[in-house]
Amino acid sequence: MPITTSIQSPPQPQLTTTARIDYLDNAKGITAIIVIIYHIAFGFSYRGWQVNVNDTDKLAFADNILYICHLFQMPLFMLIAGYFTAFSFQKYTLSKYLKLRTQRIFLPYIANTIIFLIPQAAFLYAYNNSLSDLLANPTAINIKPDHLWFLHLLIVYTIAMIILRLLFNSIPHTLRLYCNRFASTILSNIFLLLLITSIFSTICLYAWYICPSSVRPLTKIICSNRGFIYLPIFLVGYIAYHHAPLFHALFKRKTTLCVLLALIPFIILQDHWLPKEIINYDHLTFTPPALFYTSLKKWIATLLALTICFRFIHKSNALTKYLAEASFGIYIIHHTFALISIAIVASFGANVPPLMKFILANIICFASTFAIYELIVRRIKIGGFLIVGSPLRKK
Repeated sequence: MPITTSIQSPPQPQLTTTARIDYLDNAKGITAIIVIIYHIAFGFSYRGWQVNVNDTDKLAFADNILYICHLFQMPLFMLIAGYFTAFSFQKYTLSKYLKLRTQRIFLPYIANTIIFLIPQAAFLYAYNNSLSDLLANPTAINIKPDHLWFLHLLIVYTIAMIILRLLFNSIPHTLRLYCNRFASTILSNIFLLLLITSIFSTICLYAWYICPSSVRPLTKIICSNRGFIYLPIFLVGYIAYHHAPLFHALFKRKTTLCVLLALIPFIILQDHWLPKEIINYDHLTFTPPALFYTSLKKWIATLLALTICFRFIHKSNALTKYLAEASFGIYIIHHTFALISIAIVASFGANVPPLMKFILANIICFASTFAIYELIVRRIKIGGFLIVGSPLRKK
């Protein structure tokens, strides 16, 4: 059933639980673009990255880009992933779902480790040492999961959600009704949603922190602390699908937008107004107040991004459809080219201003990423199959 509400402006799309949701697809596509800018900013920031420009070319605003984007970009990806995981659960049988997940997530995870991460590791070794060192000792390269941790977690969460689904179906009907009522109550109120989700995120991350040192290495199976950080976000997305009318109606209310906009100073102020023994942004102290503060900021930023997309970027057109379709491929491809782009502009002389280098690095990375996506992913079946898990035909 379409959502009905007394608010008539601005006009919103008709939303159901059985179709793709344009504003979520649009959010996914836009966030993929932001991720590219984020990683280029890393190389120009004072925090530093795997490849960096010279100290004289560092840009203060690059650190601000990192701070703002880090609050919402991956949480937004994970929440949308949880939502569409529930969508797929309902649409397909379990065997069909597992087959599609293997093709769309597990295969790209393995294939892109070979296609991108191994060459990327070789490039970094040669960049930090020399090409002759790489040729003399090719086994010395250090292969890191880097941005593919997202796929790693989706594999883990897929298994976890299958188990949780079976457990949920086995509990008494009355208890299931109470769980659904509790979820409905939270999704109906922005204050409750911010509070409960932030507490949930705090508990999950603190549980990782206090686990015994003998157990800590085992958490690498779920990407260490990342698995605990993003589990609540993924679950909220999953639950939101089953209460889709309430979830979408939340973003439709003017109250939600006003509350989240009013909380923007809470995000922008970062931690400068809190005692450093409670909060340290660069080296987070794992105390419950610190974790709650950080979790709350992430939830505010993520829900604000969703609200903006719902109210102002909810219409679908050729560009938004393209970006939504390309978002997964863009995310997979961009990381290696971000490193190469920064390395290229870092070699420019001092006669090129730092801001121009930043712009050029973005242009090179965007051009390279989209060129590979168009030429390899969309036009070559095996390229689309290996990189994004399904052959994409040129339209």
